[in-house]
Amino acid sequence: MPFLASQDIWRTLMLLHTMFYSF
Repeated sequence: MPFLASQDIWRTLMLLHTMFYSF
């Protein structure tokens, strides 16, 4: 599992989390 891919997924998760918190 490449670390770069993991970072990308983490970034997306954070974005989704922020979106959910916005509501």
